[in-house]
Parts: sequence; structure tokens; C-alpha cells
Amino acid sequence: MQLRRLREEDARLAESLKDNRTARHQISAQIRSLEGNLRLLEQLDSPAAAQEVAELQAGTIADAAAALLARAEHPMALTDLIAALQDAGKLLRSPGAYPTLLKALTRDHRFERVPGKGSTWRLARIAP
Repeated sequence: MQLRRLREEDARLAESLKDNRTARHQISAQIRSLEGNLRLLEQLDSPAAAQEVAELQAGTIADAAAALLARAEHPMALTDLIAALQDAGKLLRSPGAYPTLLKALTRDHRFERVPGKGSTWRLARIAP
């Protein structure tokens, strides 16, 4: 009886450990993403920020998203891209911002979704 209870407790703890490791991995990925976004924001606060914002406003929404992803040097969540484009004045602050950017990224060969990361995007990897 006690052996069975100990085995059940061991199985429960093993499952809990597995869940915690998964959560830790996800949190680490979020931290890396936020650190990259912070670096991007720090760059936007630099004296060259006005020129960078002007560059973002000059082309299409897809061009601006490509420039942001190139500067960030890591994949970005769609919501982070939207916020950055709205801050630059390239995308309106409206409920239509999400589908507008999603459609632009989906139709443009320069972008790809990060597998298993929901709505996280990166610049497409082009084979040499």
C-alpha cells in the first residue's frame, strides 16, 4: 500500500518536473525575445532614431517589418512588430492592424513563421 502511494507520488513529481522544465524553457525564450526588443528600443532612442523612423515610413508595411526584423536579429511576435510599426507611424492604431500586418507577412516571401511559436515571425532563410 505504501509502496504504491510512493510510486504515485514519484510519478506526480516526475510530471511536475517535466512541466516546470517546459515552463522554464518558454520563459527563457520570452526573456531572450524581450532582451532583443529592449536592444531594438534602445537603438530607436539613439540620435539616428529619426532617420530610422523615416526609413520605416518610406516603404511598404512589409518593408518596414523586414527592416525591424533585420535590426532585431531575432524573431519577433506579431504583436511586438505591430507595436513598433505603430510607434513609427507606419501602422494605424486600430483593430485592423493585426490582420493587416498578418496578411502582409503571409503574402511576402521574405518572411516565415517560426515553427511551434504561434504568431512569431522571422526573416525567411534563403538557401545559398
